[in-house]
Amino acid sequence: MLQLVRAGARAWLRPRGCRGLNALAEEAVQPAEKPEPLASAGPQAPVLRRCELPVPLHRRPVQAWVESLRGYEQERVGLTELHPDVFSTAPRLDILHQVAIWQKNFKRISYAKTKTRAEVRGGGRKPWQQKGSGRARHGSIRSPIWRGGGVAHGPRGPTSYYYMLPMKVRVQGLKVALTVKLAQDDLHIVDSLELPTADPQYLMELARYRRWGDSVLFVDLEHEDMPQNVVAATSGLKTFNLVPAVAWDAEVYLVLGDQKLKSNTMYNGDSVLAEAWLEENEEGTHSLKCSVNLGEKDRRTRSNVTIYSFPVPTLTLSPPEVSEWTTVTVECVTRDGAVVTLNGVSAEPPGPRAQLKLNVSADNHGSNFSCSAALKIAGQVVHKNQTRELHVLYGPRLDQRDCLGNWTWQEGSEQTLKCEARGNPIPKLNCSRKGDGASLPIGDLRPVKREVAGTYLCRATSTRGRVTREVVLNVLHGQNILDIVIPVVAVVLILGALGTAGYIYNYQRKIQIYELQKAQQPSSVILEPPVLTGSDYTLRCHVTHVFPVRFFVVTLRRGGRVIYSESLERFTGLDLANVTLTYLLPSRPGDSGQPVTCHARLNLDGLVVLSSSSPVTLPVPAWSPVSKALASTSIAGCVGIFLVVGALCLRKYLSMQPPA
Repeated sequence: MLQLVRAGARAWLRPRGCRGLNALAEEAVQPAEKPEPLASAGPQAPVLRRCELPVPLHRRPVQAWVESLRGYEQERVGLTELHPDVFSTAPRLDILHQVAIWQKNFKRISYAKTKTRAEVRGGGRKPWQQKGSGRARHGSIRSPIWRGGGVAHGPRGPTSYYYMLPMKVRVQGLKVALTVKLAQDDLHIVDSLELPTADPQYLMELARYRRWGDSVLFVDLEHEDMPQNVVAATSGLKTFNLVPAVAWDAEVYLVLGDQKLKSNTMYNGDSVLAEAWLEENEEGTHSLKCSVNLGEKDRRTRSNVTIYSFPVPTLTLSPPEVSEWTTVTVECVTRDGAVVTLNGVSAEPPGPRAQLKLNVSADNHGSNFSCSAALKIAGQVVHKNQTRELHVLYGPRLDQRDCLGNWTWQEGSEQTLKCEARGNPIPKLNCSRKGDGASLPIGDLRPVKREVAGTYLCRATSTRGRVTREVVLNVLHGQNILDIVIPVVAVVLILGALGTAGYIYNYQRKIQIYELQKAQQPSSVILEPPVLTGSDYTLRCHVTHVFPVRFFVVTLRRGGRVIYSESLERFTGLDLANVTLTYLLPSRPGDSGQPVTCHARLNLDGLVVLSSSSPVTLPVPAWSPVSKALASTSIAGCVGIFLVVGALCLRKYLSMQPPA
């Protein structure tokens, strides 16, 4: 024991390195070649915790170092005594294997299931007759020996693999695991789980420095609540797990319908949280069962979970890249049951599809179309959005707002020619001077020289076309600035005077036209009742207070159709006049009762004035003497024929009567 303490003291004084208890034991067993005096070993490490349970007389407690997590160096603060029946038992690997297999399988439920020949669809009739075909006899195409048939002796899930090992075997497996971990230097005992910081990087570097491995399990046997720093540091690390003393054996099971879910359990003080991800399942409402086992106690609960599929709506532009003045169809489609909104406008009627047609121009280039789909699920409304950008192909644009046509710069100043061509695809712009073809750099800041003055021709070229624009560049040098300013001011004044004169002239002309229109409009159009003279109708139309300027038309209509139109251009007097139009209309069968109207149309230098009369009907034509004679003769003949027939019938009736 004294040599073991010496070896521990030497390991304590080393600056780096971590050797397990087995290495220290080897040093204690092997005698040193040159034994050192006891005083040179340094102070003995105190035993912080002794084994309180009784130890058999033939065995001794197992001692292990107590470490600290407050620094990277392996600060060994003392020793602790462990019970030999737990941490120094015989390494029964067969028992350890049994316990590991039991922990893996006793919670396993297999949902594998195959269909028998009775469950496979089809195969109800005999494929062919029993004899005579030369083929083997079969009764169904869903027999297990057929491809696509049922499965004989296949799995019929759900199948539970639950079984229970004896308590003594499980306890012995835990003892063997603790013994092996301690012997392999994979079990470390610390004074507390307090960390100096909550940074996960510190915990990862500490595990790498002390060679703990990729997976670390922290077990707190004294406190119900873990320290905050270690909880915060391990919350984002998947391979660092915490197990508190009060909830380390709590087991949580989640079952959705008939499917057991793989859950991730997290402990926080006296609470436990289980999360599970579900990738594929049928839509609808399913039953979720949660079971928590803690020792000999069991708690269960059940709740309904609604599973739905609501993908992002499909927003299509047909076509997505079009030429200018082309019709584009914007369509938004989502799943059934949802309502879509396209660019803020709901579908009519509300439904899963909305469509918009647009005749695009250059101004629509880069426009964004948004589609929003709303689905009501279990009393809540879920929204999904989708956006698309429209690309319009159009030729180059080079107008006044993009490139000024006149530039005036002072010699020696630093200027930049801002001339930008628009278009899709983006056109290339090149400005060259007329005459010598000297190029003018665009967008470069440089001093202005006298030699750059002149008229430049800017060309914007793309695959959609070509456009040109003249740019005049003036450079002011010396005292010649007044030679340019004075003509410019004079031109501006002249243009202003011309514009004012034109405005005044146009205003006066509009006033004259309005007054002329008001004076020249005919006051009334009167159509006299038609007079039947022989076989013709005499129609007279009076238009009063006419000022016949240039062109005047009077039109007669019968039943909506023009029967006569006359242009009156001979009236050129300057006084008001009355116009009378007389027309003889031959009568036709069926003309009686037809409406006749008169219309006046006056053209005043492009201004048309229309006036109409009230409709009158054509009278019924009078009977002529010949017609009257023919009608009288016809009536007399019909009456004579009727009397003769009546006399004959009366005579025949009297002859049939018996004599008195």
